[in-house]
Amino acid sequence: MSTEPDNIRQTIYSILNVDGLNSLKHPNNRELSNANYIGFYIVWRTNNLTLRGIGQHFDNRDHSTVLRGLNMINESMVGYNQELRSKLIKVLDHYKLDFKPYKKERYEQIHKRLN
Repeated sequence: MSTEPDNIRQTIYSILNVDGLNSLKHPNNRELSNANYIGFYIVWRTNNLTLRGIGQHFDNRDHSTVLRGLNMINESMVGYNQELRSKLIKVLDHYKLDFKPYKKERYEQIHKRLN
């Protein structure tokens, strides 16, 4: 199982039955946004990339979009978004990963490296 960011993205789209090409027609599609948030998280867990680096593999998303996605993942695991949580668990099972929260201290380390 490949942990290359572009392969992760395509695998998640496949697992969740999301058409990535729809992003051109419907950039605010919730299903696509949730798939990307999960993708941000899996890439963060399996690669040593900055938030900016992660975003580059998702149509050049800004680092703040990646941070928002990682925070949405944290919130979903606490129960704020059950739909996102169930999709995340499905993908975590595929990659044989346990949930590990994204920590603010890590973001601050990355943010310092960017500046």
